[in-house]
Amino acid sequence: MGISNLGLIVEVLFNICCIMLTIIFIKRRETKVKSTINYTWVKMLSYCFIAFWAVYLVSKLIMGYKGVYTIPLGYLQNIGLAAIIFIISYYLINKSEAFNFYNLNKIKYHKSILKPGDRLKYAKKILLYLNENKPFFDNEFNLSNFSNEIGISSNKVSQILNEELGVSFHDLINKMRIEEMKKRLLDPQYLNLTIQGIAFDVGFNSKTSMFRNFKKFTNMTPSEFKKKFK
Repeated sequence: MGISNLGLIVEVLFNICCIMLTIIFIKRRETKVKSTINYTWVKMLSYCFIAFWAVYLVSKLIMGYKGVYTIPLGYLQNIGLAAIIFIISYYLINKSEAFNFYNLNKIKYHKSILKPGDRLKYAKKILLYLNENKPFFDNEFNLSNFSNEIGISSNKVSQILNEELGVSFHDLINKMRIEEMKKRLLDPQYLNLTIQGIAFDVGFNSKTSMFRNFKKFTNMTPSEFKKKFK
């Protein structure tokens, strides 16, 4: 066996050992600590990486021998590695808590003392206050000063919006600003204002931010919206 092959084996075995140690650590932590986090996806990812290195090692050793390497064998190696990457991606996106934002919010707020009934009551209070007073017209409006206005802590406001409405404070405020913009773009009372002027009136402090959010919530630019519904 050549020095290059020996070095390759040592490299791959070292990586596999590191991944195995990670799996052992996770298993021990699961037995010692009662956690709300599911580590299954981490272990699955580690197993996939072991498979990746195994395919890499075997293919390199086979292709290292003179005369054995062929184009089909190279394709087979690439297909095998691509299949492993596809499995990892599919599992993470479709099966894993890593991409489940509902579970992430549950983990984030699992120590909160807010009851479901209280969250719903506060959510209604928040929406009523925003719709009646429209404090977001102030372009310096933020979570901190809103929590002071309404008498609910910033953390609780974020939790209520995330768990009851499935939206962040930032997105909710920008969406409400866009809704106000849509009304004004079609209202003859505001014909004397430019699109940018209306944007500033409803609380946006930059043209870029307004265009980005308008596109995000309507899939149109302000001009396209105005042309379509005028």
